[in-house]
Amino acid sequence: MFGSTPLHDSDRRFGDRTIELILPRAREDPSVILSLSARDVYATPFGPVTLVAGQSGLRAVLWNGQPAPDRGAPGAMRIVTEAAGQLDEYFEGRRQRFDLPLEVHGTPFQRKAWLALASIPFASVISYGEQARRLGCPHSARAIGAANARNPLSIVLPCHRLVATNGALTGYGGGIAAKRGLLDHERQIADHLG
Repeated sequence: MFGSTPLHDSDRRFGDRTIELILPRAREDPSVILSLSARDVYATPFGPVTLVAGQSGLRAVLWNGQPAPDRGAPGAMRIVTEAAGQLDEYFEGRRQRFDLPLEVHGTPFQRKAWLALASIPFASVISYGEQARRLGCPHSARAIGAANARNPLSIVLPCHRLVATNGALTGYGGGIAAKRGLLDHERQIADHLG
């Protein structure tokens, strides 16, 4: 249970709107899911995020107050549902890496920076400078920071695992408290799995 929002297969709650999903029925008849909207709110332990999907992948995981790029594509609810399920697993400590189709829209440099985030190990952090070095642009730490500040796929492409060179937590779309919470969550899971 995250916050005051119970999360069960038959009673998936998105924000203050409940969508009844009977998953066995949906597996047999995908139109059950495809008839729903492709943009919904998911309650994390650190505040709500908006999930936005297109026809071929997840477009955004946006913290409250971040503008959504659009309403999402009709018929893409199956991707939003899968993203919510994987977020459930992540927050329950059963998932360390996301396996979702993504629609990553941005400049080539932004896309390169964002997709590289997936290679940062669970419960680990690296500096913006280290990410710049890994991407072959060792003098571009600030450009990497600026690109990651626009990461539309928060949590899934884990920009919360980036820190300042001195280890300080710096800007995050969900706020520093959410960034700290996500990192603490991952460390607790890693320690538990030992």
